[in-house]
Amino acid sequence: MGVIYKLKQEMVDFILTEKKAHSALSCRKLVDIIREKFQMEISKSAINQVIKNASLSNPVGRTPLPDKKTRRFKIPEQKKMIPQEEKLILDVNARRVLYDGMGAFFLKAAQWQLDCFPILGRMMSKHTTPNLTADINITSEVLLLSPIFGIMNLEHFKTYNRSGLWAVNGLDGKMEYETLANLVNGLISIKDLSLTISNEIPQVFCEVGFIKISLENKNSILLDTEFRIIKNLENVQSVYTISIKKLFNEISKRIITNVHSAILVFESTENEFSNQFSRLIAAFENLPENRMERLSLLDENQQELTLLASIPHKKRYFILILNPAYLAYINHSFVSNSHLFEFNYRNKIIKSLEKELIIPKNSILNQKIPLRLIHFQEEASREPFGAILITNMEKKHPPQKILQEYLMIRLNLEEKSKRGYENTKIPFDFYTSLLNRQGLSFVEGKSPDLWTNIIILLNVLNRYCQRHFFPEAYANFEVPVLIERFYQLPGYLDKDSQSLKISLKPNDIYPYRQDLEYAIEKLNSSHILDHSGKRLIMSIER
Repeated sequence: MGVIYKLKQEMVDFILTEKKAHSALSCRKLVDIIREKFQMEISKSAINQVIKNASLSNPVGRTPLPDKKTRRFKIPEQKKMIPQEEKLILDVNARRVLYDGMGAFFLKAAQWQLDCFPILGRMMSKHTTPNLTADINITSEVLLLSPIFGIMNLEHFKTYNRSGLWAVNGLDGKMEYETLANLVNGLISIKDLSLTISNEIPQVFCEVGFIKISLENKNSILLDTEFRIIKNLENVQSVYTISIKKLFNEISKRIITNVHSAILVFESTENEFSNQFSRLIAAFENLPENRMERLSLLDENQQELTLLASIPHKKRYFILILNPAYLAYINHSFVSNSHLFEFNYRNKIIKSLEKELIIPKNSILNQKIPLRLIHFQEEASREPFGAILITNMEKKHPPQKILQEYLMIRLNLEEKSKRGYENTKIPFDFYTSLLNRQGLSFVEGKSPDLWTNIIILLNVLNRYCQRHFFPEAYANFEVPVLIERFYQLPGYLDKDSQSLKISLKPNDIYPYRQDLEYAIEKLNSSHILDHSGKRLIMSIER
């Protein structure tokens, strides 16, 4: 109990807001979310006590009905939850419901890849009365995707009698009309909201192509957004771009604060490798004249987007992924015998051996640097020890932990087989250009209403999906085309503790199956996680 009173009110409010918005969110997951947001460790029991004190915990046994005054969401009985027309399409064997509009998960994927919090909800929270704040996240998500389900104004919610809109937003049943109406009617200024959306679209949808770490001695370390080390920017053929907010979150964890090791990859076998390797070690070891001084984020055209002019001076841990052939480029000596060990990872046995090595003093390093080298091989592989890891982590970090940290990131790196995006970027004037096409203008005082803003945000999300998931031929298609061909597709939804599995079910004469398969492959290769950390996996029902 004593731990509770040590929590800042800001953290208590955050826990309650998240729990209200996502009732299924576990204390274990909240521990991870709070660690990311506040850089603090708190126990599951402390979180549980906060939730319990607010009467938000899930009781054992049958859940009682909430008091009418506090009831916001109507959770119908299972029999009432499925409309009559959907009962007719229950899968008899799997007892699954064929939901409408499961293709809308492409748009959900775009949101999850772009930002850590609901996009419309974060913008609306600045322009609503304070007592509505706890409901904004989930309610705004429903509003944003409602046009996919044929809902174009508030009154249309009264006649929508299917389940897909609620399911795609993580709800077990229909949201009450009054909850939606309270949020819409609680907007203080629609004009101010419009200005916020107009200003934030370029920020939210801004994408980064490269990271440049500048050192004190004017040298630099260049990375792409998958943390692959590159010699220079002149010969880069293609680049995987990522939203600036997502990348900044990763940079903060792995480079600036270094609460997690920086997982880096070397791909080139140039003769310059030895100097690049030494420069990297010196920078992460925080050696004089080689310390990190500033960090720049560049777009795919290598133009600077933002600059972090001050980086704390500290030693930082790295895990470097190398092909064994690269050892020939490194001046080193081994100082210990090999230590063999086996490691079970996701029901696979990883055979490994560890060595200690020394990198001698050279023209860049002003002292000898001890490192650790780990060879590894998966159980099913017949190849000799393939990739190697080199790290500056001390012996107090077990080799199994180092290998596990790498393997978790490797899944994401290896699955991104298609790295180039030929489609055009989202322009900075996207909002005003769409506004003008509808005959609206801030200058003339014709401020767009909420539904116009929702349509504009839906357009920009669709543009992101076109750029990142769909074939290049879809680059300039209008939203109604994507809605008709993909977003309105029915499908099954299966959830477990680690994933959301969407099985789309087009009809037998569906003419766009090849394009759909391409889009699903691109989405799955992006390793997209929802706001609770579950991975989104899509497929086509056979």
